[in-house]
Amino acid sequence: QKKQSDVTFGVEYSDGPLALNYIHQRALDIIDTTAPAVSNKASENWVSGAYDLGVVKLMGSYQTVQRTQGGVKFATDKLLSVGVQVPVTAVGKVYFGYAKANDASPANNDVDSWGVQYSHELSKRTILYSGYQRLSNDNLAAAQVLPNTGGRATVAAGANASGWGFGVR
Repeated sequence: QKKQSDVTFGVEYSDGPLALNYIHQRALDIIDTTAPAVSNKASENWVSGAYDLGVVKLMGSYQTVQRTQGGVKFATDKLLSVGVQVPVTAVGKVYFGYAKANDASPANNDVDSWGVQYSHELSKRTILYSGYQRLSNDNLAAAQVLPNTGGRATVAAGANASGWGFGVR
């Protein structure tokens, strides 16, 4: 038998060129309710902000994840991202971004990522986009650009990954 409970709340502030967000989530997952029960807990905090200077929009976020398994508290993982959005035409924008995931475990499976994307508005509701992303995995990290579904190849531990994306939204 398995029990799970999640609590999430967030706040948002937006006024003029400034936007700020905060989200907190707590999750409890009890693997087996028979004695002895093993529980996994996670507590996440995420804060983000953006400021539109007109010629460029600055964006960033910071996230922490604290995990506990079977009563043992693990070090806090951290994720930092920064980015810019640059309008290049009345309907086109270029995005540049960098993110670093700091795995606080003894394995130190950090991941660095950077990407570039272009989006083009065809109408109020339709956008064409294309982008490139590159991931650098440390040690045993095996993050990949696309999730491992549908028979796609996995990334070897510590290897780099990259990929292109195209779409309509």
